[in-house]
Amino acid sequence: MMKNTVTVLNFLGEGGSIEIIKVNEEDKSYFVLSTNESFWKDDKINSTQKVYPTFIRAFKELDKKYPWYYLHLESVVERYKEVINIKLAEHRKKTTFNHETYQHVEDQFIKILN
Repeated sequence: MMKNTVTVLNFLGEGGSIEIIKVNEEDKSYFVLSTNESFWKDDKINSTQKVYPTFIRAFKELDKKYPWYYLHLESVVERYKEVINIKLAEHRKKTTFNHETYQHVEDQFIKILN
């Protein structure tokens, strides 16, 4: 059985990366939420991968666990830009949103999402 993979969303931070990968097999496709987090104390790298049936389900999990809007957006496939824009707008309206922290990555978000 042949697999084809495409990274559809990728974030980088000082301590690792988060990406959603679409896996296409001959008869089905699914999405993998993959994280790599390094810990400075003991030089350990914690990697996780979890499978989801849709991009939306994978992104909801990412959104629940990580403050992705403060990370460096490296890439997003055109098809999913609207989802990212909508969620980003929701987060920016929250009183807990730190606009100063977001300012460091804002240019990259604007460049990639527009």
